[in-house]
Amino acid sequence: MPETAPANADAAANLVTAQQTVGEALNEVMSTDEFDKADIDTRKELVSGALDDMQEQGYIQEPVYIYVFERGSQFDILSSVPNTFMYVSPLPKEILRRYRLVQIPCADVKHTSKDMLIYQSSYRLSRTDQSFLEELNGVIAAIKNERRPAMRESILTIPITDVFEPKCGCPICRIRDTLEQHTIEYIMGAAMMEPDVRIETNKAGFCKEHFEQMRACKNRLSLALMLQTHLQELQKHVFDEKKLFETREGKNKKTVEKVSKITCDCFVCNKIEWGMSRLMNTVFELYGKEREFRAQFAEQEYICLPHYKMLMKRSETDVDKAHRNEFRTACNELVKKYLDELEKDVSHYCKMYDYRNTGKDADWGNSKDSIERAIKFLTTR
Repeated sequence: MPETAPANADAAANLVTAQQTVGEALNEVMSTDEFDKADIDTRKELVSGALDDMQEQGYIQEPVYIYVFERGSQFDILSSVPNTFMYVSPLPKEILRRYRLVQIPCADVKHTSKDMLIYQSSYRLSRTDQSFLEELNGVIAAIKNERRPAMRESILTIPITDVFEPKCGCPICRIRDTLEQHTIEYIMGAAMMEPDVRIETNKAGFCKEHFEQMRACKNRLSLALMLQTHLQELQKHVFDEKKLFETREGKNKKTVEKVSKITCDCFVCNKIEWGMSRLMNTVFELYGKEREFRAQFAEQEYICLPHYKMLMKRSETDVDKAHRNEFRTACNELVKKYLDELEKDVSHYCKMYDYRNTGKDADWGNSKDSIERAIKFLTTR
């Protein structure tokens, strides 16, 4: 009889899915850190192996599967094809972050798997085999430690803890910039061809700033196709030829109202606002529950003025009373400390234009980029 050695712990009801842009998979589970059967039924499962074997195992039931024989491409497919998932053994955090994936427990799915090392009873493990198993056990131990972090992570908290790890600039600006980048990548990618997304972009359009960011992307055809249907939407529902030249006051007023709504609307801005409101809920929840996150928050470089205003206003209702004063004190200290440093740098920059401070040995200190830093502090941009 062959002997078996478990290569890792049971992966009972764990699935991995894309940590997609705002408006997609991440947003669908904003209120939970678990998937249930209803969530899974709306997605396509990625399975690996020979097609005949899958048929024997009863995998093929409905046309909602993507079959992959070469396992090296499975993570690329998960990260690029919307609404896909696969059942996996526990994965290291490094792999999940590299492919922008999240691993989520499934509460009511009876799907257990185990990786096994199988060899004949007469076989004796070589030194290389032993080294492989030692390395494998080390990975298993690392995964187990990741699953029991000091600060509990879930699909909700990972985007926040990733943003707060670096101590550079305003963390709320980094959240906004991350959402903006992901949304631009999303809309310029495969989502551009999804009917429900195109309906939204046709109605809302984009602001000038996000039009410029989209134009800077390599895929100009995607932008042209979205512009084409957006302009057709204007022709059909705003500037209908039968109504354009009618002189009645009410018709013209409605047309102006429609144009005003479109010029003030933006698909990307809407998605950022939607995502920010939910991610900020997670920030406030983490601050109230996790002591380590409170320390991480206080260690940030600064908070810009617009986001300081937003944080202080929302703290009245979204931060629990036990930590409200601590939160406001931390915000005040971050703003005041950076404001003092910034004022000194800008003042030093002005003094460097005095003729007494010229020359090749002039000491500019940290003042050379003080103008740009001051603008970003005052405006978030």
